Amino acid sequence: MKNKHIIFISLLVVFLLAGCGGKKEETKSKLMYGGILMSEDGGRTFEPRSVVETKDKKQGKSLATMNVISLVIDPVNTDTMYVGTEKNGIFKTLNKGKKWERLNFAPTYTPVMAIEPIDTNVVYASAIFKGRGRLFKTEDGGKKWELVYSEPVTNTSVTALAISPANPNIVFIGTNVTAKGYSTLSRSVNGGETWTNVVNGKTKFSRISFDAKDSNIVYAYADKNEILRSNDGGDTWENLVKVSQREKEAMKQRIKEECKIEKDKYKCQREKNKKIGDIMYSGTLYSFMAHPKAAGVLYVGTNKGLFVSRDYGVSWKEVEIIASSKGLPIRGLDAAPEGYGMLYVAGKDVYVRPSKENEWAITDTKSSRDVVIAKYGHKNPKEIFLGLKAIVKKKKSIFSF
Repeated sequence: MKNKHIIFISLLVVFLLAGCGGKKEETKSKLMYGGILMSEDGGRTFEPRSVVETKDKKQGKSLATMNVISLVIDPVNTDTMYVGTEKNGIFKTLNKGKKWERLNFAPTYTPVMAIEPIDTNVVYASAIFKGRGRLFKTEDGGKKWELVYSEPVTNTSVTALAISPANPNIVFIGTNVTAKGYSTLSRSVNGGETWTNVVNGKTKFSRISFDAKDSNIVYAYADKNEILRSNDGGDTWENLVKVSQREKEAMKQRIKEECKIEKDKYKCQREKNKKIGDIMYSGTLYSFMAHPKAAGVLYVGTNKGLFVSRDYGVSWKEVEIIASSKGLPIRGLDAAPEGYGMLYVAGKDVYVRPSKENEWAITDTKSSRDVVIAKYGHKNPKEIFLGLKAIVKKKKSIFSF
C-alpha cells in the first residue's frame, strides 16, 4: 500500500510539472506576439516585428516585452517608423520593423509622436521627463533632440500632437488636466519656437487631426465625449455636440415650414422628423480620426460601436460592424490610404473591411495583450501595423496609465 502511495504521488508531481511547462510555453508564445505586429496581406495574418538590435549589432531586449503606446510611419519613406513605449523610450526601424534600434532619448514614457510631412527627418515626441510633461524635437531623424515645450508642474503631459500637412511650421499640442483642473490646446506657427494658447480646456485632449483637403479645418478630441472643430486654423473653436444640436433644431424648423402646405401638417412633421434619426454618436469615445483622403469624413470608436460623419461632424451614422464586438472599447481605428478599406480593433481581435461593403475579416492577434494602435501603411493598404499594450484593470491602489 505504501508503494502505491509513492507511485501515485510521483505521477501527480510529473503531471503538475508537465502542466506548468505547458503553461510556460503558452505564455512565451503569447509574449512573442506583443510589441509590434505587421500584416502584409490586409490583416489576414500578423507576424511579430519586435527584434531590437544594439549598436554593436547584437540582439537587445525584445519590443515584445514592452508596452507600445505610440507609433508613427514616415509618409515619404514608409520603411522608416518610430515607436514610443511606456517605460523604454523610442525605437526606430529602417526596414518596416524587421530590426529596431533604441534611440538616444533620455525620457522613457513617450505617449505621442508626429513626423513632419515634407522633411521627414523632423520628428516631435511627447514625453515625461523628471516628472513633467515635455515636447522634444529632432531635425536629424532622432540622433539629437531639443526641448521645445514644457509643462510647468508635475503629473501633466502632452497627450495630443499634430503637424499641419500644408505648413509644417504649424504644430498643435493638447495636454491632460493639471491638479487645478486646467488643460491647454496650444499652437505654434514657427516649428515649436513659441506657443499660443487657443483653447482653455477642462479635460484631457487625446487626438488632434486635420481635414484631408482643407488644413484650416482642425479637430481636437477631448475626454468626456467632446470633439472640437476649428474652421479657421485654430483661431476659434466650437463643440460638435452643440453644432449637431443646432443643426437638428434647424432641420426640424425647415420641416415645420415645409409641412405647412400639407393637409395633415402634424403627420407630415412626424414622418419627416423620423428621418432625422440620431444626429450624434452614442457611448463613450475611445478613438477618433479624420479620413486621410476624403474631405469632411470623420470616424469615432466608442464602447457602443463605430460611427461615421460625412459632413464635418454635424451628423453621424452607425457603421454596421460585427455585433459581438459592440460593448468593447474600440481603441484603434484607421482608414486605408486608398479605396474604401478600413479597420478597427476591439479587445484582442482585428476587424478589416477591404471594400465599401460591411463585410469584415476577423483576425486573432494571438497575443495576451490588447491592441491600442492600428495603422495602415501610407502607400499600401495590404500593410497593417499594430501596437500592443497590457491594459491593467484598476484594483484598489493599483492604477494603469
